[in-house]
Amino acid sequence: MKDKKILISGAGIAGFTLAYWLKQRGFSPTIIEKHPYVRGGGYKVDVRGTALEVAKRMGIYQDLLEANVNLVCSKFVTSDQKVFEFDGDILGHSSEGEIEINRWDLAQILSKKVGEIEIIYGDSITNIDGKMVHFEQMEPREFDIMVGADGQYSNVRRLVFGEDATFLKRYGIQFCVFPIPN
Repeated sequence: MKDKKILISGAGIAGFTLAYWLKQRGFSPTIIEKHPYVRGGGYKVDVRGTALEVAKRMGIYQDLLEANVNLVCSKFVTSDQKVFEFDGDILGHSSEGEIEINRWDLAQILSKKVGEIEIIYGDSITNIDGKMVHFEQMEPREFDIMVGADGQYSNVRRLVFGEDATFLKRYGIQFCVFPIPN
């Protein structure tokens, strides 16, 4: 089983975490990421419960503590420009035994922890035909196992399951989230 070629689509939290554990078990996974580097951006992630135990087992717990955002407050602005401010804890943003970390910081920590593996940046999967995987830039390659860890609106999800509209329902609610220093 260890000689299986495993392709992980997505160089984010799920992709790097899976690659780490596969490597720990003797596999040599390959990650493909459509962006030319580990992505920045995204909203904060709550690391709690079992995820904290996983972080400790991976040896990244201290890194997470150092990158903790220590959220002080949240502000919501309505369409008519009314501003509502909330203490960091009122909406369950943080609690004892939990770490909040920006998604991009967590991805960076995980990318360093996974160590040396093949990571293909700046390319994307265009077709999956049995074991043969086709790419935008590279020649097709054969993989025994393909894992889509590339997010809710992923190309791999569409290739395997069909268009997003089949699974997603829009509710007409939109919001924008961005961090500013406390």
